[in-house]
Amino acid sequence: MTRHASNGNGHATAAQAWKLMIEFFQAQRSHFERASAEFDLTKQQSHVLHVLAKEGPHSSRHLAQILGCDASNVTGLIDRLEARALVTRKNVPGDRRMRMLAVTPAGARLHRRLAARMAQAPPAIAELEPEELRALRDLMAHALRHARREKVSAGAPFNRLGFKTPMTASSAGEPETSRRTLQYPYHSNSHKAQRVRTVSQ
Repeated sequence: MTRHASNGNGHATAAQAWKLMIEFFQAQRSHFERASAEFDLTKQQSHVLHVLAKEGPHSSRHLAQILGCDASNVTGLIDRLEARALVTRKNVPGDRRMRMLAVTPAGARLHRRLAARMAQAPPAIAELEPEELRALRDLMAHALRHARREKVSAGAPFNRLGFKTPMTASSAGEPETSRRTLQYPYHSNSHKAQRVRTVSQ
């Protein structure tokens, strides 16, 4: 139980802080869109590249669950990335029906450049005073440690970015996928309410 679990004011303050965080990330969508565009990628293509580069091969079905979209949308995304030799489809030994999606060496190189660009703080952050930046960094690190403890106690490991890591598909079948929190801030975490949606490809 947290220190403010029984404190109404604490709950209200937490809700206000969370709302501001959501509003901030919503306001910064263009930052991620511009960064993707610099590499001739849509934000959805960037997300696909990020997932496959960080977590390894996934099936189309599994990737669709991660993205919160229909599998047919994934096909279009992969077709475009494959045309640029950034992603490839691999056969699964022992299961001719399943093909796994993986980044190519060129895709991995592009992802490293993209990740470095994404990590550059937008002006709304970069222009804060040094003491404000240190305070913000420390608060976010503290909040992330709490989030990691909560998720790990629920039985799901985290990758080094701090996000819940889904299991990869195997030839034995599709395991239940654990839904991550925001991988890039422009992606909604409300896929359960909007399971099938059209994404820009």
